[in-house]
Amino acid sequence: MQNTTWIDRIAEDSNLWFRATRSEDEEDYLSAIRFYLQDASDCLRQHTLLRAALSSSCAADCLARIGDFNLAHALYSETASIYQENSDFIMSHSI
Repeated sequence: MQNTTWIDRIAEDSNLWFRATRSEDEEDYLSAIRFYLQDASDCLRQHTLLRAALSSSCAADCLARIGDFNLAHALYSETASIYQENSDFIMSHSI
């Protein structure tokens, strides 16, 4: 039986980040937004804040590309809040 490699894990369809970037590359921005936001939500539940913020920012980029600047701005603001939360968490656990 063959071992699963990191590239196999990245490329599988269950990886929301990969599906989002693939959708974005195909200019299917609505699907990309959905996958990025689901990935951000999953990461927030797992307290993986940096990845959640990155996914949120990528979703905002896609929103800007389709011309929804108000929602993109709101999502960029939420992204900043996630980065701030991560910073506060790290500062409370590090010298």
